[in-house]
Amino acid sequence: MAMPAESLEELELPVWRLVKEIELVLCEAEIYNGDTLEQISREEYRDLQLLLAQRIRIIFTGDDKYNDKDEINVDEAEPNVSAFLQWIRQLAPKLTEIDLSAPFSTGRAYRRLDQHYGGLVKRFLQLAKRVAFSENERCVTNMLQLNGVCDLVHLRYGIHGDSETFVQLTRRCALTLQSLDIGSPNAVDISGIVRDAEGNYAVYPHLHALKLNLYMRWYSRQPCAFAGAVPFPNLRHISIIRIYPFDDDILFRGSAATLESLQVELSGAVVEVIKRYSVFTRDSHPKLQCVDYWISKFELLPRHFTDWATVAQFLLSMASRATVIQIRGDPINIAYSPSFSLLCNYTHIQRLYLQYVVPSFWDVIALIKSLPPLSDLQTCTPRLAPLPVGVTDEKLLEHVLSNYYPVGLRFRCWHIAFYEEYNFKEVARCVLLLALVCPNFTYAAVDK
Repeated sequence: MAMPAESLEELELPVWRLVKEIELVLCEAEIYNGDTLEQISREEYRDLQLLLAQRIRIIFTGDDKYNDKDEINVDEAEPNVSAFLQWIRQLAPKLTEIDLSAPFSTGRAYRRLDQHYGGLVKRFLQLAKRVAFSENERCVTNMLQLNGVCDLVHLRYGIHGDSETFVQLTRRCALTLQSLDIGSPNAVDISGIVRDAEGNYAVYPHLHALKLNLYMRWYSRQPCAFAGAVPFPNLRHISIIRIYPFDDDILFRGSAATLESLQVELSGAVVEVIKRYSVFTRDSHPKLQCVDYWISKFELLPRHFTDWATVAQFLLSMASRATVIQIRGDPINIAYSPSFSLLCNYTHIQRLYLQYVVPSFWDVIALIKSLPPLSDLQTCTPRLAPLPVGVTDEKLLEHVLSNYYPVGLRFRCWHIAFYEEYNFKEVARCVLLLALVCPNFTYAAVDK
């Protein structure tokens, strides 16, 4: 909802009723001095109510027009702040999540934002218990040091420097957090979310979703756990992008019975941990339904696997009951074609996404035949050649119909990803042949 007031008049009321997310760009000084309150008192804003809106993003600007001499008396400004918060409650009565953001800036605006942001944010946290912090870490740090913040249920933040204050906030909310999302482009130490400097371990009994997006591959992993510690006993969703930050299986430990989805970049570090601790054995994760792998040739070969066939076997062994499997990777992995005979053994697969895998039409049709539940498939552009022995172009249609019809009664969608040069006519022939033998095949797309 970042639009000028005059735009409101151009929208009919039913359109406003559909708004689910709001964005407000605010100057924190104007909240304190009442300027913001004066703006929202205008007729077009005064009684505005968005009943479907559950998320609001607030961007603090630290406007330079307020200089260091403009003192703010927080006590005197309390009525303005309270009135503004009341308007937010009226605007979005079903608000559950707030995303607080401050831009990187310098000079007077930065110092003022740094001075007052923390106290203001504490008030905003009264609105919701699902919180995300974006960008300006120095300003966020002031708020993180407020000991009163200890009962958040959702927390997302990015670290650009010292991680200690973020870690402290995470630990303070350990008993209430349900989802945690940590990202950083730098080498940071997040071991404190599990164990503090005195050796005390935290437990997150209600944490269901954990996402780590840590980019520095040369980061030194932290050996921060010991046998028996189970900080995350009820995880349902784990996402590990780029690096695995620990030296043992502490992120996987204790959630075998609850884990439902896994997204992981298979770096050498995470492969070592999974192998060393036998994290995934057949039927060890009965509820794991969705797996999303990102693989890198440079990370895995030849140190951890001898060839791509052993990589495929490792991937599938981690997902013995999964119904949705996605395998992605660097374009260099075009040489990687997981054994279709291996895939055919996993007869429960319903959706299969294989990036940078160039199959033959015969691979695809054999796969569909072997996996009765399969409904959705993604591959790179297929090829018809080589044809089966004794089959010519003139006899191709007769051969396919007589040998495969009907097949894949649940198969509906084939998404074909463009890779390098391909023969569009050959791709079209593959799609049409498949449509003739799959009675419920309804959709095909070629995507660059």
